[in-house]
Amino acid sequence: MIPVIFSLMALFKPGFIIESTCTTFFVIVIKDLFNSFFSYIYGLYYFGFIVLFCYFLFKSFNKEKNQLKRKSYAVIFAATLITLLPALVLFIVLPAFKVIFPSVYCEFAVLFTVAALIAAYLDNKIQKKK
Repeated sequence: MIPVIFSLMALFKPGFIIESTCTTFFVIVIKDLFNSFFSYIYGLYYFGFIVLFCYFLFKSFNKEKNQLKRKSYAVIFAATLITLLPALVLFIVLPAFKVIFPSVYCEFAVLFTVAALIAAYLDNKIQKKK
């Protein structure tokens, strides 16, 4: 429901897009979302699932006996941190990046993709052993 609500806000709220600019490295879009109470709800939605995912992954890692599965979980967990932490550091250290956070975040997502491929390879090895 949350993505639907935010999508409807973007589609039907007049003035939702305040400003947009193309720069050499980023497309910057300033939205009304970041100037309201909804920004906190969106932040909770955006990062809440990532935090829950990390929690359940860490819990599974601790219970798992199979070393290949543990390695796979560790790669996925590391990829999540590699993807998230640098972007958050930039967001906190350089608040002016607030408006281009998604663009910065996408750059780190490439690293996540590489780690996901490694995890899929390890998972495939696990399946072949069974």
